[in-house]
Order: sequence, then C-alpha cells, then structure tokens
Amino acid sequence: MRLSSSIIALLACLSTSLVSAQNPPVTTTTSESRPSRRLVTVTNQYLRMDMRVPEVLRNIATGTPPFSNFRGGRVALTALAGDPFTTADDGAAILQGAWLSYAAIRVGLPSTGTGTSTARLYEAESLYRLINDPGQDFVLSPPTAGRDSISFSWLIREDHPSVASITPASSILTTTGGLAGSASAPLILVQQTYRLVRDMVRMDVELTNQSTSDLTVATALFADPQFGGSINDGQEFFVGDVREGLDREFRFPSTTATDEAGLRQIPETWRTFDDQTNPGVVLGGVWDNDDIRNGANSAGVPTETMFVSTDLAGAEPFDYTPVNLNLIDDDWAVMARWLNVRLSPNQTKRFTMYFGLAGATSDFDSPYVLSLEAPHSLALSTGDDPSTAVTEAADNVFLGPNPFQVRAFVQNTSSQPINNLAVSLALPEGLSLTSGTATRTIATIPAGTEQQVIWTVQADNDQRGGVRTITVSTSASGVRSKVVEREIGIPALPRLEFPSITSRLDMISIPYDFQNRDVEHILGSLGNIGVTGGGNAAVARYNPSTRSYAFFPDPFITSIQPGEGFWLFNGSLADLVLPSDRQEVDPNTRVGVALRPDWNQIGCPYTVPTRLFDTEVITSDNAVRTFSAAVNAGIVRPVLYEYSPDPNDPSEPGQYTFSGDSNTLFNPWRGYWLRVLQDVTLVYTASSLIGPYRSNAADFLALRNGWEIGLRAEMGDERSQTVMLGQDAASRDTYDSRDVDAPPTPGGSGVRMMVGHGDWGRDNGYYLRDIRSAGRTARWEVLTETAAPNQDVTLRWNLRGAPADVQFTLVDLSTGLRRHMRTTSAYVYNSGPFGQGRVFQVLAERRGRATLAIPSMVATPGRGHTVNVSFTLTTAATVEVLIESPTGRRVRTLATGYAGTEGQNVLGWDGRDDERRPVPAGQYRCRVLVHTPDGQQAIAERIVVLNR
Repeated sequence: MRLSSSIIALLACLSTSLVSAQNPPVTTTTSESRPSRRLVTVTNQYLRMDMRVPEVLRNIATGTPPFSNFRGGRVALTALAGDPFTTADDGAAILQGAWLSYAAIRVGLPSTGTGTSTARLYEAESLYRLINDPGQDFVLSPPTAGRDSISFSWLIREDHPSVASITPASSILTTTGGLAGSASAPLILVQQTYRLVRDMVRMDVELTNQSTSDLTVATALFADPQFGGSINDGQEFFVGDVREGLDREFRFPSTTATDEAGLRQIPETWRTFDDQTNPGVVLGGVWDNDDIRNGANSAGVPTETMFVSTDLAGAEPFDYTPVNLNLIDDDWAVMARWLNVRLSPNQTKRFTMYFGLAGATSDFDSPYVLSLEAPHSLALSTGDDPSTAVTEAADNVFLGPNPFQVRAFVQNTSSQPINNLAVSLALPEGLSLTSGTATRTIATIPAGTEQQVIWTVQADNDQRGGVRTITVSTSASGVRSKVVEREIGIPALPRLEFPSITSRLDMISIPYDFQNRDVEHILGSLGNIGVTGGGNAAVARYNPSTRSYAFFPDPFITSIQPGEGFWLFNGSLADLVLPSDRQEVDPNTRVGVALRPDWNQIGCPYTVPTRLFDTEVITSDNAVRTFSAAVNAGIVRPVLYEYSPDPNDPSEPGQYTFSGDSNTLFNPWRGYWLRVLQDVTLVYTASSLIGPYRSNAADFLALRNGWEIGLRAEMGDERSQTVMLGQDAASRDTYDSRDVDAPPTPGGSGVRMMVGHGDWGRDNGYYLRDIRSAGRTARWEVLTETAAPNQDVTLRWNLRGAPADVQFTLVDLSTGLRRHMRTTSAYVYNSGPFGQGRVFQVLAERRGRATLAIPSMVATPGRGHTVNVSFTLTTAATVEVLIESPTGRRVRTLATGYAGTEGQNVLGWDGRDDERRPVPAGQYRCRVLVHTPDGQQAIAERIVVLNR
C-alpha cells in the first residue's frame, strides 16, 4: 500500500540514529468528581485513552426513580505528545467520550409467525447493571485494561429491550438499581476492543451469533472529535481523491452521478486541521485498509461513512441522513455504518475503524505501523546563518532552522518480533544527508514496541523553492514491505543560481514584489540588460495580443509584476540576487494577474508554492469561478507547462513538461505557460497556498478507459517534445480536456513535432496530445518541423501503452511510404536543402485476431520491361517481396518492412537488380513473405516472366 500526504512542510533532520521506545505501562484510575464514577485508562507516548465503567448509580438529586443509568463503555482520547514539531496538540482533548463516542448495534430478529420481523437497537451502556451485582447476567466482562487496549463484552438476549424503549421511569430498573435479570436465550455476544495503535485508536466491535437462526445485523461506530478546545470547532475535511475540502455534512459513497469519483466511494482516510496553513492539531481516521478489508472475521469496508452534526445525528446512529448542514464552527462527528450484514449461527464478524492524530503519514496495515514525520515547512530567516562558518550580513536571507529531523517510526502490532527490518530514506534534489547512511537495519522490534530511525537532512540554501517529496520504505524477510511519502515545501530565497557553465535560457518568474518594479532594477545583478545577442542578459515576454515575443526595452516587458513569467537569457552566468527593496508577498493577500486570450506567461507570486486548481478566475463580467469551473466553461485550459533547458546546450530550446491535476503547482522562481480563451483575471488566494493535505482537484487529463502511445522526432542530439496519441471512452473526436495544446517555443534550430488541427473551429491549432473517441479506427496528422537543412530526422515511437489488438501504420504523406509500427520502431527522412517539414499520418485500427493468409497472388508483365506483383492479404501484415533467380539467388528486394493492408496490395519491379542494373529476360521467382506482430506468417510465390 502506497500512501502519500500532500503537506507543505520542510524536511530536515538530525543525525541518523536508532531509538527504541517501549509503550508506557497501562494504568487504571478512579475519579471522584461524581460518586462511584470510575475510569479505565491506557496510555502510550502519544495518547491517553479513558473508558468509563458503566454503572447504575443512585441520583444525587431528589426525585424518582432513585437510580439512573450512567453512560459507560464510551471512550475519550487526549493527545499527550502528538506531532513532535509542535506543542499545540500536547494535552489536547480530541475525542468526546462522556456522551457521544460509542458503538451501536441493530439486530433484525427472525420473522415471527405473522411473517414480520423486528429490528432492535442496542448499546452497551443501556444494558448494564451494577458491576458488583452478582445477579446481573448481561455484562460478561466490564472494561478491562490490557497492554495497549481496553476491552469489554456483553450479551444481547431475546427479551432485552431496545435502547429507544428505556426511559428513566422504566420498569426494567430493579429496586437495587440494576436492570432486571433475564433467563432468555442469548442472541449475540458483543466484544468491544479499543486498541491504541501509535497515534490512533483502533475501534473493533465483534459480534458472534449465539442463536440457532440466521440474523441480520448492523453496526455503527460514532466519534465526536474536537481540536482540544470548544466542541463547536468544525473545519474542512479532506478525503482521498476529492477535489476540494468538505465543509458540510456528507455521506459516502455519494449516489449523485455528477459527483466526482472520490465522492462515490468509501475513502481510505480522512483528515481535518485546526489551522490549514499552520496546523497545530491534525485529526483523522482510516475507513479502508487491508486489515479492515481482509483481516480475520472482517465485515469489510463500511457500507457508508459520513461527516455529520453531532446534535442531529448523535441519537440516530442508523436512521439519520445528512442534510447538507454547514459544519464549520459546529459540533461535528464522524460515523461508519455497516448495514444488512448476515450473521449465521456461531459466526463472528468484526467491524473496525481508526481515529486519532493524523499529523504523520502512516500505513497501519499489519504486522507493523510505518509512520513518517517531518516539520510542516521551512521558513525564511534573516541575518547570520548559524549553519555556515562565516558571519553573514544583517540582510542575508537563508532557510532556517536548518538542518531538521526526519523520523521513521515502526511499531510492531503483532505478537511476534520483527527481525532485520531495513528502513530506507530517499531524498529529492535539494535535500541531502549530512551524515550517516540512507538505509539502516533495525535488528529486532519486539512485539508491542516501537522503534524509530532519525536522519539529519540539510536543505540546500541555493535551491529554488517548491515542493519536494521524501520517501521512506521498509523491507524484511517474511513481512510485507511498505512505502510512505511526504511532501515538503521549500520557500523561495531572494536569489537564483544557474547550474551551468555556459549561457542559458530559462523561463522564470520572480516570487517577490519591489518598490521599484523596473526590469533593469530587479535584474541589476546580472549586468546590462539588452536584446538577444547584446548585453549580459536578455529578457522577453510573449504578448498574447500580438501573438509574438516582446523583447526589452519593449513596454510590454519593462516592468515585472508578481505572478508574471518571462524568458531570461543569462549570458553572464552571474547569480541573480534581488535588490534590497524586495518584499515577500503576504500569503493571505489576493494577487490578480490579467490574462489575454491565447498564451500567457505566468508564475508564483509567493515564496511558497500555490496550487493551480485552488486559484480563481474572474471574467470580464465580474463573475468569479473556481479554476475547475472555468475549465468546464471553456474559459481556460486545464494545463500548466514548465520549461526545462536542454541539458546538452542550455542556450538552445529545451523541453516542456505539463500537468493538469491536483498536484499541479506554481513553484517559486519558475515560469509557466497557461492558455485562456477570453479576457480573465487569474487570482491567487490564501486558500491556494500549499497547506498540509490540501484539497485535490479533478484530473482533467486522466484517461477513464483508454490508452495512449508516444512519438518523438530526433535530429542529432536534439529531441522534440513527445507527442501522445490515444483513444478513450470518455473522449471526443473534437477538442476536450484530455487534449493538450502545444505552447509557443522560444525559437532556435531544433526539431519540433505536433498534431495539427484545422478542423476544430476555435480550437484549431497544434497539440502535444490528441485523445480520440474509442472507435475501431482513428487517424492523426503529425507534423515535424526544423529549420536545419540536410539533416536526417528520425521518428521513434513507443507502443507499450496500446492494446495488443490495435494495429498501427505510419504513412509518410510526402512519399507514400508506409510502415507497420509494431514491427519497426523508427522511420528516417532527410530535411532537404531548405529544412522542410513533413506531415505523417498515423492510423490505428482495432481488429480481432484474424488468420493471416495470402489467398491470391498474380505477377503480370507491365509496360516496358516491368512486372506488376499483386497479392491479397486477409489482415494487415508486414511484407517482404523478393525477386530470385531460378536457382534461388537473390536478384532484387522489392520491399522490406512494407506495411501491407488487408485486401489487395500492388508492387512494381522495374527489371533491375539491387545494384540498379538491368537483368536478362527470362523466368524469375517472386516470393512474398508476410508476418504479423502476434507471430503469424505466410508465404506465397509465383514465376515471373521478364521480357526484353
């Protein structure tokens, strides 16, 4: 199971070490705040879990009846030392146990003689008598503390009253204060276990059918969390692959067809934060993992899960339906329901969910928990950097504090030791170990203990800002391997280094604002700014109004605004150091950038990354849309393009990478292309900042049920962008969001490849990706361009992503040559004396498996000294045609690698050999050899008479 948390945090850690931590001993405490109220308590280093011992108590106040049933069997959680990088969650009460954190069971009794059945609702606390009453026969075992858990068990009998029928005046209360005894037959044994699993509690309810009939049961687990303060502290919820945070009641899986896929399934995990940009208390839970789905006696994943109002849903665990109530600053709760579970006699079913702290990235599947912890973010500090040996000036800006700890925790939740577990850390560019090794082996992890590995990681002070992903993996003989990931945000420093030994071209933006926004002032550390070919540096920016580049000192590029991108040609190779009037843009400040129809160069206005899909789009009529809504309205394309210089020659055009999903970021210092189709203002807002586990967006580029292949052109050491062609059931043959436009290039003598469209109306243009509908055939016109004369251009392709029954043919429309793309991997042409481009047709045909055969072949004399060879194929195949002498000597190869089509194919022989010399008149043998990618072969031959 591979988990990923999306949090803007910085990684950096202390020296690699190994620490063993035995869970603290279990304790049981008694509270005297109310007569006879007792608590059973279990703690570990992260949480304290309290469960009240259920009792029927004599009322303190006067009145009748003299006894009341005290709520018990409910769990409360308090954070002890949760997230090690903050103290905000230390001592925080995170689960309300006094009233509404419970398990409920509904039993559908067997049909009566009248043909009807009844359903009764039970909860443990409604069935308790005095714990010290020897006459009670409901509770088999009161709450009892174990090493890391609290368990209790009770019986549901045939004549037990339902919860709804118990009132303070109920006659079931005996004069001694307990529930009336019962001698009726037992129906269900209920075993409830609440186990601390690192920083969460695993809630298990096991039901065993002790009757002689099949029963239909339902179970609900209800939790009423809080962030440690007011109970009315609801915040947004973040789940799985859902586009945005949920701020209202919601039930999973949604039955609304228009909801995105992540809402129409049970999420694996959920999280919520007291403060999304600076989390102090992070709460969450697990609704689906391997243990829940496949463990012993598992009832499987819940039938439905939900976020609800505590006040509305707390008393109706099975009948409440969410009403879309806003939960922000309300008393909120989470609930999981398992409905209509069949329970045969003597059969046991287990119902499980997790709840607790969620600041770490964790995998809870047995036999051990793997957790990864790191700070939430690096910060910019000013003054002397303590990590260097020199004393810096007062205005020096550095990443700090640095280094930091990254910690991997392994908690053995099994009953056996785990031996020789290898724990490995993988770091991205810009982060490195200061000492020690990336892989350490834990010799032994005894059952019930936790050990950790600590690394020291240094963040480079010369890197560009952005999001980095760190990965921890584990492996050992006999136990499952695991991988967890965590994203770390790096704020942008006010300087940009160029890792090159030659002049280079970059597309950048400036993640700061200035009192003086003049280009020459901001870029002054590079020296003189001139047009291309002059000065130490040159800047250019694409003007969508003129659809051309503006070069400094054109008014379009004489100043730099936050959020704008541009081309920078650094001929001096000097580092770009921003002037002293720089100022960070407050992340809570909305930054708007005006965009014109066509292509726009933009960037991140902040020193920390922002998400594309969390921005807003304002149109000329002042209508405000989310970015996703603007995409759906056809206002803006869903794709962001980033430029990478050519590693062989950074001064020449490089490559673009593009994305259009929830992970699409504006990183500081980078410049990006974005295409819009009307005048808009793109607005970066506070919610667009990368906070921990930020909301996910729909992936507009994702294929729903399809395939794609890649083609590229090569010319010497230069390569074009890879062009993607494919089919998908959700796509159209006109433009849709899965098609990706080709952005402008910075020029140069490289080679380009694109798909051309003049048949898409306002969407006419060039594309890097073209996904068609899922028909039996599809055709694309692919263009290659280069300004370089007399150069060999090689087309290469990769068909691994395509189904085996799709045949591909490449046709050079300039020469008519055809190639079966499954039996060849390249095609070469020459650009000619004027650097000509070419147009190719790519044909995809889906076919069932047909038997390859050559049912007919004819060789007839043509005009002059020629022969026409005609043959018919039962299916498309690769063809080789040979002319041989009567003794079998090769005379001429008419075709090799030829893409034969189903039906008739015709080739001509000009009466010459392979050296282009005329051959004598007479009889020759013509052989046609064909084969298909699936291994079928066929051969046909005829005698050819050549006349002179």
